[in-house]
Amino acid sequence: MKPFVLWMTGLPCSGKTTIVKDLQKDIPNLAMLDGDELREWFSPKDFSKEGRDEHNKKVAHLAKLLLKHGVPSAVSLVSPYLENRENAREIVNAGDQFAECYVKCSLAKCEERDVKGMYAKARKGEL
Repeated sequence: MKPFVLWMTGLPCSGKTTIVKDLQKDIPNLAMLDGDELREWFSPKDFSKEGRDEHNKKVAHLAKLLLKHGVPSAVSLVSPYLENRENAREIVNAGDQFAECYVKCSLAKCEERDVKGMYAKARKGEL
């Protein structure tokens, strides 16, 4: 199997990470690049537009590095801006080895799954 980058996008708590974990059961050596985990190292707590732009670029460069070394990866990242996803595709520069997948989930269901209280914090202006 040729290595690839699968860029999973969608609302927080929509199921992106869960889907990637399921894919790891069937795809040998699939690296999961989880936005929450990577944010701790790359750009903690900066959810501004500029912070999100920078975080997305860093994750895209990491995915590109894995691809270069033959490791398939699945990115689980909110990526709310089309510009970020287009930049990721350009950075990875992998043609048909890059795929974007939007995980559709209702806002109500995402809020129901939200164990961190992110949606409540966002409503209060704390995020």
